[in-house]
Amino acid sequence: METVSGEVRAERSDPRASFPNDLHAAWDDLHVAYFAGYAMWTYLTSPFTFGSDGFKAVELSPVTVEAETWRRLRVTFPDHIATHCREQVFYFGPDGLLRRHDIHTRSHQRRRRRALCLRLRRVRRLGEDGTVSWDTELVTIDVESVLFI
Repeated sequence: METVSGEVRAERSDPRASFPNDLHAAWDDLHVAYFAGYAMWTYLTSPFTFGSDGFKAVELSPVTVEAETWRRLRVTFPDHIATHCREQVFYFGPDGLLRRHDIHTRSHQRRRRRALCLRLRRVRRLGEDGTVSWDTELVTIDVESVLFI
């Protein structure tokens, strides 16, 4: 982390390895900055990056959600990309817009499944059967506008 003038205030050479194993342990500012940085990069560049070198995409069978058919794409991210997990599933509505983004993470030696409901940028638990648990928001992100130049 740097000041506006470029003075280094804190740094970490291997941020992913530095996360605590204890599920309830607090994150420091560098943990938050690393997570927020790679998470927002993934959210804002998907699906545009899927055609880049090292990405692998496979179309899965479609699913119907609230009378709407969503096409699914399983994407494997290359090792050099910092992201939640190597394999992720993206759901696209009939208009081609991203509707949902499923990830699988490991925390405290337990596998966690998450559904990122992108319309509102809300992270929720994902059941083993693929259903989203709407009762708890794990992360909330509101992006009001994005400008691509």
